[in-house]
Amino acid sequence: MAKTKRVIYRQMLYDRYNYKMDEYLDSVYSNELETKLKADLAFQAANDTRWSPEEQSNYMTNVIVGKAPSTFVFADVESCRDIAEEDGRVSDYEYYDDWFTEGTEFLNIDSNNRNICIYEFLNGRVTLNHGTYQMESGNYTIDENNDTIDTLPKRLKEDFFKSSVLVTAYTDATREELSEIFVAVNDGQPLNNPEKRNASTSKTASYIRDMAKEHKDFFTIDTKWFTNMNVTRRLIDDFLADFFFFYYWGWTKGSNKERLASMYQVDSAEEKQLGQFKKTLNGFMKWIPKDAKAISNRNSIFDLFFVYKELVIDGNYKITDTKGFIKEYITIVSDLLTSDHMYKDSSWKVHKPFSIMIGGRQVTNNKIRNEEIMKRFRKVIDKYGHKLDSKRTLGKREKMISAANQGFKTPENKTINLSKLQTKEYHNGHGKSWISGGKTTLDNNYVQEAKDNLKLSKKDLELSE
Repeated sequence: MAKTKRVIYRQMLYDRYNYKMDEYLDSVYSNELETKLKADLAFQAANDTRWSPEEQSNYMTNVIVGKAPSTFVFADVESCRDIAEEDGRVSDYEYYDDWFTEGTEFLNIDSNNRNICIYEFLNGRVTLNHGTYQMESGNYTIDENNDTIDTLPKRLKEDFFKSSVLVTAYTDATREELSEIFVAVNDGQPLNNPEKRNASTSKTASYIRDMAKEHKDFFTIDTKWFTNMNVTRRLIDDFLADFFFFYYWGWTKGSNKERLASMYQVDSAEEKQLGQFKKTLNGFMKWIPKDAKAISNRNSIFDLFFVYKELVIDGNYKITDTKGFIKEYITIVSDLLTSDHMYKDSSWKVHKPFSIMIGGRQVTNNKIRNEEIMKRFRKVIDKYGHKLDSKRTLGKREKMISAANQGFKTPENKTINLSKLQTKEYHNGHGKSWISGGKTTLDNNYVQEAKDNLKLSKKDLELSE
């Protein structure tokens, strides 16, 4: 019988403050926001506020009339850092020390929307709700003529700066506990799984969050792959998380919320390949042409990524005609979508056409789609590029032989200094450049001075008859 994992619930330490709004702005926020209070994007459901203008107006109205008692939840950076150092938690110490070095006093765990709203209100971009305000200082009618911070009645404006702000600042939290606090605070709200995973302080979470933000326009503009609401709820993050999951696991296991959550943990097994994945995904996003926006289904972009990985990264193909390549891909996918062929798998109760399989990213669907696309692509790939030699350069022995074959003269007719031949001053260069399909073989190898070789860059070597 399997042993049940023992769960430990540790009591955490925190300080509580009851500020007046003007005190809060002076001590934590206001002009010193950039240096005192910062937000680790791990603890923000979205990169920007999720609140609509109406929701922002409602919140500021509630602040003024005393109906916004929710606590602002922070982490005291210096205290958490010092306790991590005392306890010997190196990873936690380094995390907090990075923030401390930047001048951050508090990390914002929960209150990002509220803080953004206050900032926007102070800058005249959020209005109060219109109506009659019954305050101790008097009654005020607010309409379009006096609904901003600059136009408010003087005493109502004073009431705003006297409103209460409650702050809870954790003083001994680990990185993992920061994530747990964020999820716990939002547990009564509809956080989805990508938002919960984003609360991790892992390298995986940070990279996927950054990539989703960087390439948001590609996934949204001129396509229907993701809506603005999808972006806000981190569904692009979720999409790219599947890229990484299947990059690591291949078609051996499917992704689910538990496996993705595990992948997002600090020092996860998958994180060891994050560097390779970053290189591949960055290369893919730089390579993919705008013509790919003609693709109707975002899962076909998912499939295209793995075609790119298999051909360009693993297969060492150089694609020279990207427009033609994408047209071919669209043609292949279109043919498969209109085919009445039924695919079968032992795990399925019924057979499926390609048009059904493209609707999900279950591991079997992914595997069969990839096999069918690659089967067709391999027949035509040479029309759109060429395979690069897996060997990039030759060694010292070949350098010596090539020097002798050249009569100890470089192709530029410079005498080779034999005492320097096996140093960095001389390179093994390609006659036909490697990038254009030249082979890394002795008969295509020419010894050159390093500066002459580097000058050629991707060009072929001009050889005299």
